[in-house]
Amino acid sequence: MSDSTTNRFVGSVADATARAAFTPSPPSPASGPAQGYTLYQRDTDTLYSWDSGSASWVAPTVGTVNLTTGVTGVLPVANGGTGVSASFVPMLKTTVTLTDAQLKALPTTAITLLAALGAGIKTRVMGVSLSGNFTAGAYTNINATYAAFTISAVDRNGRWVAAPIINDTSTTPDMVNATTFFGNAATRECDLPVPDLEIASGAYVVDFMVNGTAAELVNVPLVITLDNNGSGNLTGGNVANSMKVSLYYVAQS
Repeated sequence: MSDSTTNRFVGSVADATARAAFTPSPPSPASGPAQGYTLYQRDTDTLYSWDSGSASWVAPTVGTVNLTTGVTGVLPVANGGTGVSASFVPMLKTTVTLTDAQLKALPTTAITLLAALGAGIKTRVMGVSLSGNFTAGAYTNINATYAAFTISAVDRNGRWVAAPIINDTSTTPDMVNATTFFGNAATRECDLPVPDLEIASGAYVVDFMVNGTAAELVNVPLVITLDNNGSGNLTGGNVANSMKVSLYYVAQS
């Protein structure tokens, strides 16, 4: 088996013995972009790439993911590459699916979206996505004067780490986003950006996340809450309703 003089090779072998016996010729790309050599070993269903530095076929691996230090180990790359450095920190994702009962009880019972990550580690939120299925029944008893669905650090009085969904009659025009999102028998999609400084009628409605103290932002859980301005739990809905909340974040030490 040979790749002649191309700068790309894709092939397959039966087992490890056949893989060990095969050396690309030439052992490095001839010219142009280094697209590398890939070899599929059929008996173990494993894909290998050629590392010309060690003159061997290597199985790509990301090593170990650590929330504080990121990825450790080396990503074998064709043609002697060293892969991703140890300082690389991945963006992570966690998802919670709320039931109808949990949605209605949010004004009095917060739901943990992400547990505290450990001493000295802050959750740097990159974004939040909501996917609600309320087609079986809209929610009622949403306070029209003020209501705020939030992802916050610590608890319902903690720092918002993503932009909220709000009802607020103190703004001009009135904000009715909470009623629009929860108060319709429909599927609802919403991407919540990370906090920024927004202005509505001269009032700051979203605070900078970085204004919090270490006790408010470091090694604390992130929770899902709904401030219903003292009106109690939501009503309506349906047992078939649900909402998926996906958090995208980086663990920052």
